[in-house]
Amino acid sequence: MRIVTNPGSDVSERVIERYGIVMTPQQIVVDGTAHDTREAIPHATIDEWVRAARDFPHSVGTTASEFVTLLSEQLREDPDIVVITTSRKIIQTHAAALAAIRVLQGRGGPERRISVVDSGVTDVGPGLVTIAAAELARAGHGVTKVLQALELLTSRIQFGLVPKRLDNLVRGGRAGRVRAYLAN
Repeated sequence: MRIVTNPGSDVSERVIERYGIVMTPQQIVVDGTAHDTREAIPHATIDEWVRAARDFPHSVGTTASEFVTLLSEQLREDPDIVVITTSRKIIQTHAAALAAIRVLQGRGGPERRISVVDSGVTDVGPGLVTIAAAELARAGHGVTKVLQALELLTSRIQFGLVPKRLDNLVRGGRAGRVRAYLAN
């Protein structure tokens, strides 16, 4: 079984190598220039892009065309593929994966068992779901058991964030100045 995820899952290079996880392409666009997020981009560089860019940098998830190419390559190695994506509410990667599967199914040929799992979260969340899938696969569980476990995990996963300071939340309109002053 092949485990595929997008860079938004924040899995480390060590985890990718350990489990043989396949990473999809994804871009961050800064003033019209696309940068591949599979490459290590220092946080200081991203901070500078955010500070100095004319237009706020934005992510472009994996496209359906990129998925068709990537999944076609992976299918040569294994007919069972589980794709784990960042929340479909945040980036179009999930929809692109589903579109690619429709294209591949229309081609005929050998049986393909490609499943897409929406982690429902971002950042470390999809990474934890990806690692869970890889561990289950490594333990010898088949696709059906892996998907059942991931469905249970994604239905219950929750993340909380406790910022050190609320300054950025005030700037973004999510917290008032009085609340930020009291919290800080």
